[in-house]
Amino acid sequence: MIRLLFLILGALIASPVFAAAPGEVVRSYPTPSARVTGLAGDGTHLWVVDHHQDELHRLDPKDGRIIETLEAPAFRATGVTFDGEQLWVADRAESMIYRFDRERRLTTRAIRSPLPRPEGLAWDGTHLWLSGARAGELVRVDPTDGTSVTRIPAPSPDVTKLDFDGRYLWAVDRIADKIYALDHRQGDVLLILPAPGPHSSGIAVVGDKLLVADYQTNLIYELHKTGRAVTTGDDRPIEVLYLNRVRNHGPGTLATVDIHLALPEDRRTQTLIGPPRLTPEPHAVVEDQWGQRFAHFRFEEVEAGGEAVAQIEVTAALRSKRHHILPEEVGPLHELPPAATRRYLVDGAKLDLEHPTIQRIVSEVVGDESNPYWIARRLARHVQDAMYYELAGGWNAAPTVLERGSGSCSEYTFAFMALCRAAGLPARYVGAYVIRGDDASTDDVFHRWPEIYLPRVGWLPFDVQAGDRDLEAERGAVFGALDDRFLITTVGGGDSNILGWTYNSRAEYTCRGRCKVARERLAEWEPGGDKEPEGAKSPSGDIHAVDD
Repeated sequence: MIRLLFLILGALIASPVFAAAPGEVVRSYPTPSARVTGLAGDGTHLWVVDHHQDELHRLDPKDGRIIETLEAPAFRATGVTFDGEQLWVADRAESMIYRFDRERRLTTRAIRSPLPRPEGLAWDGTHLWLSGARAGELVRVDPTDGTSVTRIPAPSPDVTKLDFDGRYLWAVDRIADKIYALDHRQGDVLLILPAPGPHSSGIAVVGDKLLVADYQTNLIYELHKTGRAVTTGDDRPIEVLYLNRVRNHGPGTLATVDIHLALPEDRRTQTLIGPPRLTPEPHAVVEDQWGQRFAHFRFEEVEAGGEAVAQIEVTAALRSKRHHILPEEVGPLHELPPAATRRYLVDGAKLDLEHPTIQRIVSEVVGDESNPYWIARRLARHVQDAMYYELAGGWNAAPTVLERGSGSCSEYTFAFMALCRAAGLPARYVGAYVIRGDDASTDDVFHRWPEIYLPRVGWLPFDVQAGDRDLEAERGAVFGALDDRFLITTVGGGDSNILGWTYNSRAEYTCRGRCKVARERLAEWEPGGDKEPEGAKSPSGDIHAVDD
């Protein structure tokens, strides 16, 4: 028995301690009624409003015990907040907001809501914040007369409930089942957390916790609010065959064809199930100056009508990833490691960091901002506001792309990389095959996006082109996040001595005589299975785990 106790104690001591992730449910307890439509904390207790009974309940936030029940000052109470002295209650039916002294049970002020059908209320220390049903915006309201002071875009159409923690607005979307942390200056979405239930109907910040009421489950959930973390989704097993084909339509002969295929490696978002299978056997496995590995295939004397084909088959588990980071958790630029600044702040042909367009944009957009988080977010917003997606062929350099105002995913990447590096923020690119809809699908377009390095955080994805959307929630969703549709093959900082500025693969040839050459690149996806491949070769060396 003593030996067993020592073994258990030793295991506990040796086990890693994992910090709770933001959004993780700590506990829950029943709501005081079945139609809760708002929550607010007053520093000691929790206030709950019910739009069916039009009642205010004061609860003990530790266990949900009802301490006091009052008649609400509204005909249909849909939001509640506390200004340090009195409560405010929103009335959806009358589009009014009432200040309510619960000690005297007296309405002390009534102001007209600047939004029709008000839903959520928050107090920021001097003003009210208001959300409305599908209003599309959040409004900062003068509490003396109800006039609008500031309007920012709502993160999504179905944001209804709000609270303010002294620095950020917190909002819930009852349809998307998401919780958003917002910067109240222009609505940037900083965090996206899963809602704990199917119909969030109230949110309150209490210390380092979020309390969320759910209209369907009739529960109040207590969640962790902060704590830097990286969360990953469930595994998505897939198989993919990628080929690079060079056809010779003649009449001459291709004396040599050299094809390089980038070799994918283990990352937080992907785990390779066995080594990649290569057909035919590669001539060699080589590495470029960025540390990217390639299988090199050499073909000789490809006659007219013939072809050279190199292919790679991969079985893997893909998973989504999201970094939960707030701006104050990011270190200053002077904390950047030398390895990142030495390699990922240099210029390149597709970047042109000294170009007047790049320098002007950085000066105007970054200004005196010193936090690397906000430098990246400001530059990303500029690129998204200045550009639209257009797959027109060709990869122009960043200044040309920004001046033109349109570009492919690669051109968005070059533009953002150039601006980040010119501002002193390390940036690189990542390339991948993409699942296009169903797991059984074909990709012949592929995708590339930037990654940035933040002090105290490390590398994280920031797909500026994918986030070029109208809603702030969609823009914020790509910061530090990646879904499970991508098998990453290529990571580079610029012009590779093997692949140039391309990704996934590259084919080069020499021709004896006149040759008409056609090239094809395809990725064929199918759901993961238990098939054992035959007749394919594996690259030499072990699968590497890549630091994300």
